[in-house]
Amino acid sequence: MSSSLAEIASRKRLVLLVGQGGVGKTTCAAAIAVHCACSGRRTAVLTIDPAPRLGTVLGLRRIDESPRAIRLPEAIAAGGSLDAFRLDTKRTFDRIVERLAPGPDAARAILEHRIYRAVSGALGGSDAYMALQRLYELDEEARYEVLVVDTPPVIHAWDLLSAPLRLAALIETDAARVLANPAIALARAGSRLAKTSAALLLPLLERATGMALRGEIAQFVERFESVLVGLTERSSAVEALLRSDETSFVAVVRPADSSADALESLRKTFATRAIELDAVVVNRLTPPPGRDRAIALEERLTGAAEGTLEAVRAMEADLDARRATEARALGRIRKVVQAGDAMSLVELASLEHDISDLSELESLGRALCGAAGSGSRPDERRADASTLRSRPRASDEL
Repeated sequence: MSSSLAEIASRKRLVLLVGQGGVGKTTCAAAIAVHCACSGRRTAVLTIDPAPRLGTVLGLRRIDESPRAIRLPEAIAAGGSLDAFRLDTKRTFDRIVERLAPGPDAARAILEHRIYRAVSGALGGSDAYMALQRLYELDEEARYEVLVVDTPPVIHAWDLLSAPLRLAALIETDAARVLANPAIALARAGSRLAKTSAALLLPLLERATGMALRGEIAQFVERFESVLVGLTERSSAVEALLRSDETSFVAVVRPADSSADALESLRKTFATRAIELDAVVVNRLTPPPGRDRAIALEERLTGAAEGTLEAVRAMEADLDARRATEARALGRIRKVVQAGDAMSLVELASLEHDISDLSELESLGRALCGAAGSGSRPDERRADASTLRSRPRASDEL
């Protein structure tokens, strides 16, 4: 049974948008979050991208890990709200240490320790892992009814899905012994994931500690091991959250052959973890010709400057070729969607201009999450942003 974006926006607790870079994930995430808020839900939108794009499209001067309230009169009237966050990887890891260490003194000692700086650089540098830990925090707070997440590019999909297992793999290497004697790490590593973790950490630990600091290491390990154990327990909760019926993954793609290939690869990657994509948004489709296309070009351009006829004829030929290419790619994308019977499909035309204010985000949200319209299947439709004009264009920031 497929879930439309309307159902996802109204019922799910966690919505993760995935896809390649430059396809419009951030704007779609913002639009879906705005729609959820305007529908009366307490909503948060989180981006993992260090660029300020989410803040810009939401009209914020600054966006960081602190909740930034977005004023939406329609959401307020409906009883909803919207906060925006941007992931701060290091601060998230530091805060986890502060919560999971045996006490304030131990936490301070860990945060200031050179070994922590080396380890946090290796593990905290995984934005996907820390993003999921941030989701754990937000979910635990139960402050929001729905969390919408703008994830890293699809090439990191496996990193996103495997993130909850990484610290379990690190503990499998026996953290205390590794830190006390880094040379035995690879020998202690059991699984392939554990071996990879050990291989990454060894050079960092060797450089950070040296052989003369064993006593200091032993003291550090005693304090930090409780953090590792706590993180592993949290990771299990995050893994359960990703698999929950209250979570949906939405892919955003362009109408191109490369996108069809990437979508099929993404579907298979998710299938290895028994996770289904719930919806696919095909973004930036070239709109169909206008109604005046039925009128002869010579008649439409009567009185135009010399050379205009040839220029417009060449432009229309280029657009027709683009539509044909997109139609073939869209056919392939539809086959991928049909292969995953839990997926629904939304087709979104390229817009005349970049999304520039909250009212336009509201319109885009309604277009994405509105009731199903025409399509070859009940769960396939073309989105209609009724207050946003669309036209053919070579590039968009949507």
